[in-house]
Amino acid sequence: MVQALTRSFLWLTAALMLGSCVEDSDVNAELLNRRWRLTDVGETPIEVSSFFQDRESYIQFVASGNRIEGLSACDEIGGQFSLNAATNTLNITQLTVKAGSCSSPVIGGRYLAALPQITTYKQEGNTLRLYDATNSLIPRLTFRTDN
Repeated sequence: MVQALTRSFLWLTAALMLGSCVEDSDVNAELLNRRWRLTDVGETPIEVSSFFQDRESYIQFVASGNRIEGLSACDEIGGQFSLNAATNTLNITQLTVKAGSCSSPVIGGRYLAALPQITTYKQEGNTLRLYDATNSLIPRLTFRTDN
C-alpha cells in the first residue's frame, strides 16, 4: 500500500514538473512589466509637441491580469490586452481614460485613438512599434524603454 502511494506521488510530481516546462508562445517577457515611453505618434515625434506633458506619456503591459496601465499627458489610461508572441499580434480592449488636470488634444488624442486599433507589434531591443491593420510599414505608435 505504501509503495503504491509513493509511486502515485512520484508520478504526480513528475507530471507537474513536466507540465511546468511547457513553453508558452503567448508570452513575451521582454515586452511585459516594463514602462514604455511614447516617442512618436505616427510619424510625429513627441519632441515637436508644444505641450510639454506629452513627454510623460507611457504604456505598461502588466502580466498579472493582462492589464495595461499608462499615461497620456495627464490622463491615466487602463484596459486589457491580449498578446501572441508567436504571431506578434497585440489587441488592446476595454480602454479606459481617467481625465487628469490637463489635456493634450493633438498628440494625446491621436495616442488614445490609436490604442484600440493596434493589431501587431515589433519589438527590437528597447524600441516597441505598434501597428494597426491598415499599414505594416509605418507604426501608429512608437515607444522606448530605458530598462
